[in-house]
Amino acid sequence: MKTIYLTIGFILISFVGLAQNLLNNPESVVYDSVNNRYLVSNFEDGCIIQIDSLENQNYFTQGLVHIAGLHIVGNTLFAGSYQGSDTGVVGYDLTTADMIFKVKPPRMLLANGITSDTLGYLYVTEYFGDKIFKIRICDSLCTTFVSSGLNMPNGIISDPSNNRFLVMNEGWANAPIVAINLEDPTLTTVVETNISSTDGLTTDNNGNTYFSSWATNKIYRYDETFANPPEIVSSWHSGPADIFFNKLANILAVPNFNSNSVDFIQITFTDQNEINNNIKTYKIIKQ
Repeated sequence: MKTIYLTIGFILISFVGLAQNLLNNPESVVYDSVNNRYLVSNFEDGCIIQIDSLENQNYFTQGLVHIAGLHIVGNTLFAGSYQGSDTGVVGYDLTTADMIFKVKPPRMLLANGITSDTLGYLYVTEYFGDKIFKIRICDSLCTTFVSSGLNMPNGIISDPSNNRFLVMNEGWANAPIVAINLEDPTLTTVVETNISSTDGLTTDNNGNTYFSSWATNKIYRYDETFANPPEIVSSWHSGPADIFFNKLANILAVPNFNSNSVDFIQITFTDQNEINNNIKTYKIIKQ
């Protein structure tokens, strides 16, 4: 087990008045490494906003009603579209921003979290239907991967080293993180978080798993064993939703649904025996 920790401090950098804020109930964020930008879904107005390395915001795409989860596979950005003619899962070319993929699995209402495997399949949580759909990217073939045992499934991430997916169940009172075997989609409880209103899941390069709670406005982290209680990574958020860990820069991106902002937290790792007061966490808010 890697004994790596972080201490919390922050520098608040305000961008008020420097540029127009296009964020509108931001729900999910991903990092596009090829184009060095973050892409953020607006649940309220159905737009996807791109934020470049200079913190400039621009529209990547417009036209949907609501957007939840985001996920990148190759040169395609997949998005969970809620309501309207494009309800389901849509995909955009990262270079041109053209919609090149659209599918609606039967009885899908809210496509919430999205992840993928290495064989060309997407896995999408159906928030209201308590299901996970499996979608073949090459021809949009849809099947129900998990049909029972879930309760308001939200964030989902791939855990290939353990041949499984991890799913956050917001609806259960104990808010468990559940493991789903990749080949035989059986469910096992990894850990009961006992924290209400849980949302997104993400992992870092060291096997730690992070999750958000919009009830506590905090981000928590489990080590790779899930044997110890989760530590609080940050606590200043405002409705933190579908979080993302940029593994190239060790930055945790946190969309704040309630304040139309995104926090970028620089995570600094150190051996447990070398913790010192020079480790900092940076917070950047766009308003």
